[in-house]
Amino acid sequence: RRCTQMASGRGVRPRVCVVGGGFGGVYTTLKLLKMPWTRLTRPEITLVSSEERFCFLPMLYELLIADVDEWEIAPRLEDLLKYAAAEAPTPLKPTTHLTIGKMVGMNAKKNTVDVERATSAAVSITYDYLVLALGNEPATDVVPGSEEHALPFHRLDDARRLLSKVEDLERRTRGRQIKVYVVGGGYSGVELACMLSERLKERGSIRLVDRGSVLERSVEHNRVTARAALANYGVSVETGITVAEVAPDSIAIESKDGLGREPADLVVWTAGSRPNRLLRNLELPTDERGRVQADDRLLVNSTTNVFALGDSAAVIDATGFEAKATAQSAFQQADSVSANLFRAIMKRELRPYRYQHLGEMLVLGREATVSGLGASLDGASAFAARRAAYLARMPTATHAAKVGASWAL
Repeated sequence: RRCTQMASGRGVRPRVCVVGGGFGGVYTTLKLLKMPWTRLTRPEITLVSSEERFCFLPMLYELLIADVDEWEIAPRLEDLLKYAAAEAPTPLKPTTHLTIGKMVGMNAKKNTVDVERATSAAVSITYDYLVLALGNEPATDVVPGSEEHALPFHRLDDARRLLSKVEDLERRTRGRQIKVYVVGGGYSGVELACMLSERLKERGSIRLVDRGSVLERSVEHNRVTARAALANYGVSVETGITVAEVAPDSIAIESKDGLGREPADLVVWTAGSRPNRLLRNLELPTDERGRVQADDRLLVNSTTNVFALGDSAAVIDATGFEAKATAQSAFQQADSVSANLFRAIMKRELRPYRYQHLGEMLVLGREATVSGLGASLDGASAFAARRAAYLARMPTATHAAKVGASWAL
């Protein structure tokens, strides 16, 4: 395909390219719009995203029970950039461009990023500063049939496909239970099992399987509360289970009793993720897991103008702590990257990133569990606290106000 040049001739204004439409990339871009730029330093920012909408992933589960509307948790990126520009406290705002496409390569020597677009020619974007926030991708191809017959739950399109599949099963399986397997006993698997049980009620037979234990990395209060919620919903929790194969209407599982095959109307795969595979093909240092290696300033090792953050970045903060791959980490890293980009452009010294753990929250059907900052909540109070916390974290004040008004109705 013909490749066109997206950048204008080099001028005095710095060019920033942010790759990734998730928490890391979007929040970095929005925060850059609020910095106190001068006329000559305000940058031209290009946000590259494979999706037209930003997805507030921690609330994706609520779509399954119509507890939120899609627009509330998945606003259009174009709208968010418009809102942020209007909210910026200074008239000297950066110029923003949105490119919908997939990054396929880069040339670190020429400072260019190559992007494939579905609806038009490929583009080469020239940058002075690059931010990589490519995120993780689900590891669904680990056993025979899992990629073809199991549904991931990682993006907005995944939620749409899952909801469509559930609606189809509700129509086609009258008179018998819908047999559902959720593979993976981490945060996503537990939240999803509760939501599917809330949706299907007595029509669903939900089995949560994991080869290890459930929520093994969670805090004790949340583990206990989640186990109670799973039991109340009637979810069968089975540990020490290895999935051997996924077929169109069955699943093969191996346990201490041997290998067996069970009928399955729906298999949802939440067991594991991996860094974006593109990163291994770039001219950047990566660790053994394929994550870009960056220092405590979130500056990629051996570079002076490339930052990395989020799930696909291997970062140890100034205290020696390596945070989990969570939205909370991405929020905080976006604060640090945007601030250090501002400092770099203003010719100031970069500052190290320090992670602050604020706790963790899980939604368990129409209730929740919250632990953090010295407090532990569960039930309806935790659900309300979680909603309030996420409303405060919504991208842009304008969108948060619209969502808050919708939830108040």
